[in-house]
Amino acid sequence: MPLQRGSFELKFIVLGDRGCGKSSLIKALKYGRGLGSASTELGLIAGGDRSESAPGSQKLAYTHNRHHFVLEFCDTDANTVADDPTIFRDANAILICFAVDCPQDLGRVKEKWVRIALKLSPTCPILLVGCKIDLRTSDEAPEASAVGDARQMSILTPKEGDELSKQVIKEFGKVNAYTECSAITGKGIRGVIPLAVDLVMSVLCGCPSGGGGGGSDSSCAVL
Repeated sequence: MPLQRGSFELKFIVLGDRGCGKSSLIKALKYGRGLGSASTELGLIAGGDRSESAPGSQKLAYTHNRHHFVLEFCDTDANTVADDPTIFRDANAILICFAVDCPQDLGRVKEKWVRIALKLSPTCPILLVGCKIDLRTSDEAPEASAVGDARQMSILTPKEGDELSKQVIKEFGKVNAYTECSAITGKGIRGVIPLAVDLVMSVLCGCPSGGGGGGSDSSCAVL
């Protein structure tokens, strides 16, 4: 898709453990799940799949603050990152996903994924994305048992997610924001793209990026 004046082409690398919800997040964005009226701002680009370099990757057309973007979300797995680190070439931002119901994911965010992002794409802003937040609501599991209750106790809360991002910022100095979503219910999905885009544009125009997540408007004007 040719870029017009005032248009931008941005590439996002999506990292995370297998089954954490990152592929479902990309599908939710593709099909407009949870976007409501904002879904008219997104359009699937024909031929956008990049299976030859990153299976499951998707290109989307997006309008934000009267500017036009072509957004490429590159889905990955451990083999992709290990076998083809060139996927990080020309990346504009890294999304590191983890499942809020999987405590093991939290350790690997710091021990594996942030380190990989800093090694292979050290200049890119990083957005932490907590996935599967629908699992916090026990009402959605009417046959809850003692095991189910124990699982609820282990699920990360929004406050704990913010604390995690602060810990990573303190340790690595390189995480710019935290947000949460559910690909199943669509909750939080509509905030992921504006937040990711604003992070990239804040870097490009030299403005400080926002900290804890939520998808607030960028503090700098896109020129």
